[in-house]
Amino acid sequence: MPKGTTNGEVLGTSLTTAFTVPTGKQLTWCRFWFLNLTTDDKKITLHYVPKSGSASTANKIIEQQASAVLKGGESQEYFDFPMLGEDATVQWKADATASIAARMAHQTEASS
Repeated sequence: MPKGTTNGEVLGTSLTTAFTVPTGKQLTWCRFWFLNLTTDDKKITLHYVPKSGSASTANKIIEQQASAVLKGGESQEYFDFPMLGEDATVQWKADATASIAARMAHQTEASS
């Protein structure tokens, strides 16, 4: 059972923060759902950004290429165990405005 979920949102072409790990916690697992709202192929980008960091190639988890796009009208689920520390963020975007609906479920635990 997830400890929390983000509200669903439609992704834009700029990175936005989907979730920030609370102080004193670590993100132990997360599940993402993406739905292509268009009839065209679209790409998703997802980053796990450490505390005081910024999105970069080094922390990019998903960047779909032409061979792995989300087809028009299709959905995709992604499950991961990132073990992100406090104040780290999960950031996401799409390659076209108003093209991808996204949602995230997660669980956090006290930092050790």
